[in-house]
Amino acid sequence: MGTVGLSAQAQEIRYDFTALSSFEIGDPPLSYTGSFSITLPGVPTGWPHYDASQTSGCSVQPSVGPATSCAFVEFTQTTVPALHDTIFFGVDPSRSLAYYFPSGAFSTPGTYDTVEFGASQAGRLVVTAVPEPATWLAMLLGLCVVGGLAVHRRRLRS
Repeated sequence: MGTVGLSAQAQEIRYDFTALSSFEIGDPPLSYTGSFSITLPGVPTGWPHYDASQTSGCSVQPSVGPATSCAFVEFTQTTVPALHDTIFFGVDPSRSLAYYFPSGAFSTPGTYDTVEFGASQAGRLVVTAVPEPATWLAMLLGLCVVGGLAVHRRRLRS
């Protein structure tokens, strides 16, 4: 079965990201885990920057110390070491970790694991299309029609 891509203007898209591990950065050197969710009006293009307040549940857990809110999230496409859809996960206002996903991950619904660095800096991205209100309305009307037909058949048999 083939995958269906999402157009940049087609519908809202939800991105759920989990940082499973990271390289050690900073002084003292710390590794990080964390997660965020964000719903965007379409596929991110350019290099959009989103503050933590624009996300849902954006959190960072350093290897030492308490969990905090992440600082920012950025989506972009990078060409080093290869063409990838990349998330920069801001662990604080001045530092971010790059997580590389297969090219096209931002525009195709599915679950993606990072493709660089193995377990040293691993992440998972789940991309889902958010149904538009018209889709929900059509589904509801379809259920009403099916229910009405069932009632009509019962009355005819009685």
